[in-house]
Amino acid sequence: MRKILNILFVSFLLAGGEASAVSAAPKAVPAPPKAEKTKPDAGKDTRRNADPGQTRADLLDSLFARLHQADDPATASVIAQSIRDILAKPDSPSAAVLLSQADRALKAGRIDVALDLLDLLTERYPEFAEGWYRRALARYLMEDRKGALADLDRTLALEPRHYEAWMTKGSILQEMKRLREALTAFEAASTIYPALKSAQDAVRELRFKLDQQI
Repeated sequence: MRKILNILFVSFLLAGGEASAVSAAPKAVPAPPKAEKTKPDAGKDTRRNADPGQTRADLLDSLFARLHQADDPATASVIAQSIRDILAKPDSPSAAVLLSQADRALKAGRIDVALDLLDLLTERYPEFAEGWYRRALARYLMEDRKGALADLDRTLALEPRHYEAWMTKGSILQEMKRLREALTAFEAASTIYPALKSAQDAVRELRFKLDQQI
């Protein structure tokens, strides 16, 4: 969906805050839509009340379950931000350094440098799903759609609930006119994050287009 592709540029770079458009970006990255503004107390206990004994996997399981059940978009947005924060934090300090350097390179428009760093990150830490997702975005910026889709598939193999990866995959597939595959991707994102309006809109639009082709 073209408007999804153009809403934001690498929202994941702004850790812990709302995504924002970056007008200097050389090309828009397919990325999830801007989080809706939340009420001051919406979802405020998402991380503060987490059990310190919980593992990362347990915490993600709990947050994804809450995201799936959340009816209110504002509360869901807060939960989604918590999920993004956790997914973006590797266990290794060295991996965190590589990720931070790649983020800075992307912000500066140095996509080639970012790709080199993300190549190293995915090679050294192949189980870190977010590394593959970041490289997919960088590859898309380099107009390597095939490579981007391959990295998105690696992301989803490691974390099937990565709704941003599903949204990005759907956007790229729709851009490539692979509408039925795009619909499947958007439906997956909508199932994981039912309150995500852009996913609902994309599903509705693609179903209408596909029905018109029958």
